[in-house]
Amino acid sequence: MADRILQEVLEIDLEKSELIAILEKRTQEEIKKVLMRWGT
Repeated sequence: MADRILQEVLEIDLEKSELIAILEKRTQEEIKKVLMRWGT
C-alpha cells in the first residue's frame, strides 16, 4: 500500500517537473500574453 502511494507521488512530481520545464522554455513575452488573455 505504501509503495503504491509513493509511486503515485513520484508520478505527480515527474509531471510537475515536466510542466515546469515546459514553462521555463517559454519566453516572458509568451507568458505575459497568456496571462493577459486569462485576465479578460
